[in-house]
Order: sequence, then C-alpha cells, then structure tokens
Amino acid sequence: MKKNICVWLGLMLIFGLFVPATQIYAAMGGLLNGKEGYYTTWPGQYDSRATDNDLQTSADIYAGSILEWGSSPVTITSYKSFLTEGRARLTFYNGLRQFLYSEEIERTSAIQTVHLQVPVRNVVYIHIENIDPNLNAARLYEFDVFGALTQPPIEDLAATAEDRKVTLSWSTPSVTEATYAYIKRSKIPDGPYVHIGTSTSNSYEDRTVTNGTTYYYVVTYIMEGRESERSNEVSVVPKISPPQNLQARGNDAEGTISLDWVSVTGATYYKVKRSVYEEGPYITVAKSVYGTTYTDSKVDSNTPYYYVVTATNDLGQESAYSNEASAQVGGTTSTGALLTIYLLGGQIKEYELSEAELSAFLAWYDAKDAGVGPAKYKFTKTWNQGPFAMRSEYVIFDKILTFDVDEYDR
Repeated sequence: MKKNICVWLGLMLIFGLFVPATQIYAAMGGLLNGKEGYYTTWPGQYDSRATDNDLQTSADIYAGSILEWGSSPVTITSYKSFLTEGRARLTFYNGLRQFLYSEEIERTSAIQTVHLQVPVRNVVYIHIENIDPNLNAARLYEFDVFGALTQPPIEDLAATAEDRKVTLSWSTPSVTEATYAYIKRSKIPDGPYVHIGTSTSNSYEDRTVTNGTTYYYVVTYIMEGRESERSNEVSVVPKISPPQNLQARGNDAEGTISLDWVSVTGATYYKVKRSVYEEGPYITVAKSVYGTTYTDSKVDSNTPYYYVVTATNDLGQESAYSNEASAQVGGTTSTGALLTIYLLGGQIKEYELSEAELSAFLAWYDAKDAGVGPAKYKFTKTWNQGPFAMRSEYVIFDKILTFDVDEYDR
C-alpha cells in the first residue's frame, strides 16, 4: 500500500525525529511524469504511484483491471518500467481507440529502458493491463514513455576514426535544453540502428568497434522526456592512423640519413620503407622500429632516397603510408648533365640536372623498363617559376622514344 508521506513526516516531527525519505528519480522527464492514470475497470479510481518517481511506491494492477493514461497525439520511441511481480501488457491506441502496438512488460530488478524498434506515431491512449494467468497483482513501481520532439534534429554529427575507436561530436540545436543524447549505430546505411550508449555531453567515444569495418551512426537527444528525430548519418571505418610529419635529413659527415615522425595512438611498432625514386615502389629497410626515429646507414653518396613509414598495432594491422620524405648524403655534386628526351609526336624536352638528379631519373627509367615503378617521372622546374611556389613537369614512360645525356663539369 502507498504510504502517505506527509502524514509520516508529521509523525516524525511530533516525535522530534527527522529521517530523510529515499527517492530515486530514474524515470523523471517522461511524458507521464507525475500524471495520474485511471482504472478503466473501476470508474473514478485514479493512481499516480507508477509515475511519481518514487521507488518506494507502486501501482498494484489487480487481475482483470487496466490502468490507462490519455494524452495529445504523440510519437513514442521508448519507455521505462520497473515491474517486480505479476505480468502486464503495454498497449498503445490512437484517438479512435484503434490498436497501434503492444508488448509484454518484462519483470526486472531495476528500472529498465526499452527502445522500440519502430517509433509508434499518433498515440493518444497508453494502456497497461494485468495478464497474469494466476490472477496475481501486477506490481508496477515505475513507468513512463518517451516520445519524439518537434524541435529540429542534430544536423552536424561528425565522426573521426582511430585504432579500434570512433569519436563522435555534434552540436545540439540552440533552441533546446537537451538532457542527454542517445547514440545509435548500424553496419548498413540508413539502419536499422542499435542503441549503443548515452551521452550527457556533445561527444561520445565508441570503443566497441573492429578495424576495417564500416559503421554508420546517428544521434538523437532527449528534452522534456521526448526524443528528437535522428541526426544526419555519418559513416566511418576505424583503422590505425598513418604516421604524420615524416622528415628526412642527410648527415654528410656520418654518411647516414636520419628520419623522425610523430607517434601514432595505438601503434606498437613502425616499419620504415625506402625507394630510389619518388612515390615508390618501396622496399622495407626496418621492420620493427619501437620509437619515432630511425637512422639509415646503408645509403650511397649523391643518391636521393625517398622514405615512408607505416604504423602497426598489437593485432599486426598495418596503417597506410605516411607522407613521403626525401634526403641524400653528399649534397652538391661537382658535375652536371643536360638530359634531352625525345617523345612520340616529335616533341623534345631538355632538363639541366645535377648528378644526383640524373641518377634518380636513370634509376626510375631502368626500373620501369623492367616493369616496376610508376608510369610517370616528375621533374621540378627551377626556371620560369613565375608567381608559383613550385612547378612540376611529368614525362610518361610509354611516350619516350630515346634520350641523350651530356655531362659536364660545373
């Protein structure tokens, strides 16, 4: 039986005692918050004990009886309940008392939240019926429903991926005073979505993802017990990030090339890869580098080398390449060359190159002639540069008929 709190407080004050009442407000904020329901089978009987946010009180729905609430037409997306005894069924009807949806309320040892697979629209009557075959009372300590808002949804949901982690961020529309947000995820565009978490801020970290899998996210927010329409959908593939800001420096005195880069979250070790021409293909020169620096001592003088680095996590999953960085040992050479290339169609190209630049071009040509490497070679123009920061010219391997090299002392 529901105890009259005011009477008890009066008795405690008479005896000079003060004992704080214990209330748990786990179901606050719903559409039925504090509202009285009525028993359709007992005219004139009303009950608010299931919606008073007090876990010490319960509405006992006896065999053959129905507790019901009426409202303006709403869209219901979820409900909270705390049923400890008996059996009860929840049913929604529209304003004409036409059936919309029904399911049995699960008995639990604590308040539970149930998210409906499909929102139920135009609900006017919310109806809980005792269906216990043994005629036991259905003891309902808490119950409330939550519905869709008319306020605008979140429109700027964004996602970033890292190694086995997705971070979501958004801005709640300024016209709202949202209490919290529901995070929903799917592996299929446009759902169906599964509720995976709740956030009381404008961000959320999902650490229950698998690298290489595409995930689709939406977010809704709760205000005054109602759930907004879903946000824009974002998709993301978690994976280990590539190293950033790779830099290479030639050390003439030691005859080595030094590399360094920014560490990657989740990386266990790094692989260093090298090529003698720009954009690869690369060969691995160090398989297990546990820091963010590496010194390459197996280099030839006056030969440009091009490097990339990858990160590997504890599952052995490897990232994409870092940015490419190049360096050489020996710096300026004492000889130069005039490279003349004869192309299909009668076009002739001339390039004035250092010894190292010529070596790089010849290495690319020989490799491509053997079927390995990129189809084009880039020359960086240092003449007629005009207002541009850099000008590049590409030569296509299949367009080259022949070329001449005229070397000279600088």
